[in-house]
Amino acid sequence: MINDLKKLRTENLQLSVRAQRYSAVKRENSRLRDLLDYPAVPNQRTIIANILSIDTKSGSQQIVVNKGENTGAQVGQAIVDVDGVLGQLIRVGPYSSVGLLITDPKHSIPVELNRTGLRGVVSGIDESKKLALLFVPIDADVVAGDLVVSSGLGNRFPSGYPVGMIKSVVKVKGESFADISVEPISDLTFSRQSNSSSHSKHILVLFM
Repeated sequence: MINDLKKLRTENLQLSVRAQRYSAVKRENSRLRDLLDYPAVPNQRTIIANILSIDTKSGSQQIVVNKGENTGAQVGQAIVDVDGVLGQLIRVGPYSSVGLLITDPKHSIPVELNRTGLRGVVSGIDESKKLALLFVPIDADVVAGDLVVSSGLGNRFPSGYPVGMIKSVVKVKGESFADISVEPISDLTFSRQSNSSSHSKHILVLFM
């Protein structure tokens, strides 16, 4: 019975993560078909992992997960939860690995706006749980509330997974690029845990 419940829990997580990609494809133009027909995602291998510890207060935004080389974990693998993209693995040991969260200032991810297809790069911000969308021309069509998804460029993150929502757009006359703040989709404070305070209740998927 317990094994059956664990199996169902794992299958439910995998389906939830895949569903993110399809819930993000509410585009208002022909780019909808591009996401739905993306060939690499449906058959992509994944590893289910749990969080062992979290460090978001020492100037670095990192987590430790309970998967390592013994289960196929590799440096660079994307980390996703049921809400969206969390980050990627930066160090892998035999039985555990360290992941860098997308809010860390050393982390960057190629993205695009779900509404328009405009591409850019999202990076973490010092001393903040927020993100910045970089290198977007000041005259670009970007508004608060736009959904930001992974673009798939660089072949590190699968395309079409939620990264964040545009929080604010500031356009300063004379500047080449807009100052754009992004709110992460996933709760990177991990405050939306279940009733248990154990980090191990937060389940992740590592894309291979």
